[in-house]
Amino acid sequence: METGIALPKSVVICNKSTVVLDGKAVFTESSILSFDGSMYMKVVIPNVMHTEAEDVSLRFMSQRAFGLLMAATSRESADTLRLELDSGRVKLTVNLDCVRINCNTSKGPEVLYAGQKLNDNEWHSVRVVRRGKHFKLTVDDDMAEGQMAGDHTRLEFNNVETGILTEKRFVSSAPSSFIGHLQDKSPHL
Repeated sequence: METGIALPKSVVICNKSTVVLDGKAVFTESSILSFDGSMYMKVVIPNVMHTEAEDVSLRFMSQRAFGLLMAATSRESADTLRLELDSGRVKLTVNLDCVRINCNTSKGPEVLYAGQKLNDNEWHSVRVVRRGKHFKLTVDDDMAEGQMAGDHTRLEFNNVETGILTEKRFVSSAPSSFIGHLQDKSPHL
């Protein structure tokens, strides 16, 4: 049986089999969330999380070619791991902000694209795996890989957002709001 990660104050990041809330399994199926462009879900994590490895899996269905699928964001830095629909493709943006910790900065956010014509109102599977500087985006059967520039490998975040990006302080242009359906498969941030 797979389990989720129970965070302080009943905040939950779960996987596809079991949701754990305050140490207890709550249900065993992934919910499907529907978004109409004005709706969003934001999980605020009271204590800042620092990770050097992430594994995020989700499914989506949309007729729109643009929209935010998921973002891990920070209130204090430009750090982000963001998935969005961009011209009918899935765009992964990873930005590890080095300014506050005096490390060698990269040339800016790292970006990968995968899939095409994904705004077909069919279900599509997305998976992101990052281990240190190496990251991989898979959409259905299309895969792209990248390597982070710079020395910094730690992602700092305290929000997980879907539908609409609300944490815009460090973003030059925010993605469009999402219209469609999302299903969480197993985020491990």
